[in-house]
Amino acid sequence: DIEFISLSDKPDWFLKLAPNGQVPVLVTESGTALFESDAIVEYIEEAYAPLEAGLTSEQKAINRAWSYLASKQYL
Repeated sequence: DIEFISLSDKPDWFLKLAPNGQVPVLVTESGTALFESDAIVEYIEEAYAPLEAGLTSEQKAINRAWSYLASKQYL
């Protein structure tokens, strides 16, 4: 489920999940709270089948580079 919060008045339950107090946070199926965009993307990449099969190591690295750039520029 997606839960929207007020970033100017973060609830206590959120601050317990995110030690840095920032979004995004992903709670895994086992109940572990993951924070930091890059770590969440890497978890999803490792935990689930790719949307596009057969990517080379170089293509995967390029995809990660764009993800890292976006997380630094836009999140």
